Amino acid sequence: MQYREGTFGRIFVVKVEDGDELIESIKKVAEEEEIRTAAFIMLGALRAASFVSGPKEPVLPPEQVWKSFSDGREIMGVGTIYKSDNEPSIHLHISIGKGEEAHVGCLRESGQVYIVVEVVIFEINGIEAERIFDKNLGLKTIKFIN
Repeated sequence: MQYREGTFGRIFVVKVEDGDELIESIKKVAEEEEIRTAAFIMLGALRAASFVSGPKEPVLPPEQVWKSFSDGREIMGVGTIYKSDNEPSIHLHISIGKGEEAHVGCLRESGQVYIVVEVVIFEINGIEAERIFDKNLGLKTIKFIN
């Protein structure tokens, strides 16, 4: 285990609108506001999305199980922002529901907003980290710099 102590910086409230790409919208705010390290929460709905919903087997690196939908669903999510290759890298886990059906997964590709998604970004000061590819895990993970 590794950890660092930081403090809250700026807080941003973002309204992502119908038809917008969710991850790209968060990245755009991070770029424009020069956010290097942050956590965020969100709620709203997606019209369509593709997401990873667990590994096939609990081995490293994992073989990912992909799921998708295009029928409009409610979401709640939490995520982090770190730099990777000098640009914002988003790690976002969402719960997805419609009627009696619910899923949890990692939104990595497209996620088209339906109606609205409200995102609250909490900038973290005093922690220098970046997201780098770990070949043993088969994905990008954080590396503390200081």
